[in-house]
Amino acid sequence: MKRVPPMLVLAVLTACGTDGKTEETGADPSTTSTSSSVPTSTDEPTFSGTTGTSTATDTPTDTGTMTRTGTTTTTTGTTGMTSTGTGTTTTDTVDPAVAEFEERIAEILDGAGLAGAQTALIKDGHTVWTWNYGYANQAEETPVTTTTSFPLASVSKTVTGTALMQVFESGAFELDAPIAPHLPFEVTHPTSGAPITFRQLMTHTSGIRDNWGVMPYVAGDPTEPLGAYLESYLDPAGARYSAASNFYSWGPGDGYAYSNIGIALSGYLVESITGIDFAQWCRERIFTPLGMEHTGWFLADLDDALVAHPHE
Repeated sequence: MKRVPPMLVLAVLTACGTDGKTEETGADPSTTSTSSSVPTSTDEPTFSGTTGTSTATDTPTDTGTMTRTGTTTTTTGTTGMTSTGTGTTTTDTVDPAVAEFEERIAEILDGAGLAGAQTALIKDGHTVWTWNYGYANQAEETPVTTTTSFPLASVSKTVTGTALMQVFESGAFELDAPIAPHLPFEVTHPTSGAPITFRQLMTHTSGIRDNWGVMPYVAGDPTEPLGAYLESYLDPAGARYSAASNFYSWGPGDGYAYSNIGIALSGYLVESITGIDFAQWCRERIFTPLGMEHTGWFLADLDDALVAHPHE
């Protein structure tokens, strides 16, 4: 897990990919599982190789269409997709559209070399279909289930932005105001000397640069507080500070460049303005109200047995 910026571990529907800087480099994930999905009929596709299979429960939706809910196991060889009716449903026929959809998902995941994923369809506020694919832990061949939580990497920036905008809505700052008065350490762009605003920080136009030489990936949770790390990176007196490597030559608002450090600073501003720990703010004001019970910024907050492990 990254030390900075923090990586959100979120129980949502996404894929478990490589533990590398694919977002920054554009590199494709390494292929670790290959298979092909070959339909033998319109309602019962078979899968050859190592792939996901569903044992599902068929239940009618309010529109009368058949949906499938179940868990995924991973097997080697050729197997068919089966279903068993429960409850008020007496048929065990799989909706051809659902079977085709599941087959297409498997093809996409196999082609991308992804170890595992969760998928779901939500209608009118209710989950009407779920399908779990592949491994949560490839080394131990632990299957993905509906309780698997995935590290989301940069998708977590959505949560960081939401948290800071909640503070904005309280009237604590203006979007085009400088961030400097709200921080306990100095942040000045070394080239232009122009102030960095909240809007620039959140839109990746601040001129703050990701210096991967001092942005390590570490196993487990970080041991250094977010504020202490950012001060060492952004303050001229900091141990990790470099005017040339930590900032772009263009000034705030003069260009665009994706900045993990900039978004990490957005998260820290939530703390420095409110006096509330960033993780606590997210838990109390975002995760809990949304019923996100298996979500957190730290592995220590979660059941490790339910967290998907990155792979190469």
